[in-house]
Amino acid sequence: MASWAYPTDRSWDMATCAIAGAEANGASLEVSDYLIAGFVGAGAAKELAAFRHESDLPDPVAILDGKLAFKHTQNRMDRTYATLGACAAIVGKDNDKKRQADRAKLLWGILGTLADSNGDLALRPAKMLVEAQLPNMDVGKKLTDLVAATK
Repeated sequence: MASWAYPTDRSWDMATCAIAGAEANGASLEVSDYLIAGFVGAGAAKELAAFRHESDLPDPVAILDGKLAFKHTQNRMDRTYATLGACAAIVGKDNDKKRQADRAKLLWGILGTLADSNGDLALRPAKMLVEAQLPNMDVGKKLTDLVAATK
């Protein structure tokens, strides 16, 4: 009886270690894709490879530190949601209070602008900031009303 690789929690854990090892040794994405397939099977590896090759998420720390400007595009709402969620998570867990306040102010500004066109995308990150007890930095009535409606 032949044994084939298939995705389980354990095989994904091993695949994650393979990715880390490949990246640490400077291997290409293609090499790590083959390694992953050995642990989780060709089908699951193909899906992950498509995600890894197509993902174009910006660095949330670079956005929060003002080194990279974030721009929402209507055809990539998934990118906006993931990026701003990551930004909110980073801000909420920051132990440096001054940096946290600076980053919160910048993120509230992004969320306030986004609320005018896509309030639903701004809602979760805004709620995360409110839950982290970070001050609402004058983002306007629309976003304030959205956050208040979720309480």
